[in-house]
Amino acid sequence: MSFQELIRKIQEIVANARALKDKRAGAKNARVNYACIFSQNNKEEVELMKVAGRVGNPIRDAPTGPLFQIQPIPTKTELNGFFKARMWDARRASH
Repeated sequence: MSFQELIRKIQEIVANARALKDKRAGAKNARVNYACIFSQNNKEEVELMKVAGRVGNPIRDAPTGPLFQIQPIPTKTELNGFFKARMWDARRASH
């Protein structure tokens, strides 16, 4: 995954989250607290972790993966500046 691919994924997640919030919460253009990408396998996790550090600074390390504080990314709604890179979990993988 390249840096630009990660930025596009974050933008897509934020746009979809905004659409869902607008539909379900009735709050137009509500802020999105953070974007999260779940790794689907070990290879994807390694790629995600390599590029995630370029998006922002890790502020918390959790068992499921690091949380990054990121610089503003142009999106259709406001992103509160956090990105979660979820590690792959074989127990949750679809069989």
